[in-house]
Amino acid sequence: INLEEEYDVIHVMQEGWRGRLLLVEHKRTRHEVVLKTIHKESTSKLEFFREFHYNYYLSPHINILNAYDVAFQAGDYYIFAQEYAPFGDLTSNLSETGLGEANVKKIAPQIVSALEFMHSKDLVHRNINMDNILVFNIDFSEVKLCDFGATRKAKSLLKRKTISLPYAPPEVVDTVQNESFYASTKQDVWQLGVLLYILLTGALPWQKADITDPRYLEYVQWKKRKTLKTPKRFSNFTARALKMFKRLLEPNPEKRSNVREVYKYLEDKWLVRPMKRQDSEIDNQSVCYSTYSIHSSKAEKDRVLFALKAHGIETTNHRNDKIVYIEI
Repeated sequence: INLEEEYDVIHVMQEGWRGRLLLVEHKRTRHEVVLKTIHKESTSKLEFFREFHYNYYLSPHINILNAYDVAFQAGDYYIFAQEYAPFGDLTSNLSETGLGEANVKKIAPQIVSALEFMHSKDLVHRNINMDNILVFNIDFSEVKLCDFGATRKAKSLLKRKTISLPYAPPEVVDTVQNESFYASTKQDVWQLGVLLYILLTGALPWQKADITDPRYLEYVQWKKRKTLKTPKRFSNFTARALKMFKRLLEPNPEKRSNVREVYKYLEDKWLVRPMKRQDSEIDNQSVCYSTYSIHSSKAEKDRVLFALKAHGIETTNHRNDKIVYIEI
């Protein structure tokens, strides 16, 4: 169809390497929606319809972004319609000390519920991060999981896909080029654990879940009881919170819990004390933001990049660059 004949473009919410996100108004119904446009050079028709299908199929859940029954081609783009999140994503809401324990405890059960629903359908999201959780109420009482481009059926054989390093579980990081691995709901559990850590602290637990990363090695040695000293980056968590993270961030996927584990700890205190800026700057690295998110504003990303640069932190340099990926 002709995009300009059907819709009035209110503004371009974000533009990235794969496509654009447009806030539009349908001319006939005057209904505002978001059009996710994906450039044909960055995806196949099969991949596009798979993402659209999963998003539409999962839309009935209250904590999954609604996709409308509208998908079409226009010029060089595949396009489908979604609902609009007025308060952006978690990336654009996060401070350098996190979101605060109370807010994280509002968010956590909503994301767990969405993932439970997906897992009950034998689907694995595979890309849980701050950019892919959208905020509908400023008090975080309503958030929704989005972006199902990486979603696959559990036990699907995967090969040579890209992953976000800080969130990737060790069994995926360990997969070398040309090797295959199977999609598993346990991969979502690990990513959920990393997400909760970031939201509570405003920092990454490690850059990658590999023993070549000193912070991850410190965590693994503590987890295996080779040392009794709690890792620096986990020192502000209560005993109950540490138990939760041990279950979610279990290096062995066969021993890793399911997402429902989080429910057991919602009534417990998680932080010993409220996070302070110096708590999130352990090892001089407080980077927890992606430099690319189709749901965050340009101004917000510029602010984040400026702050990181001022602290001497290396990033992928420009907001139009992709999030840090590795080939596997």
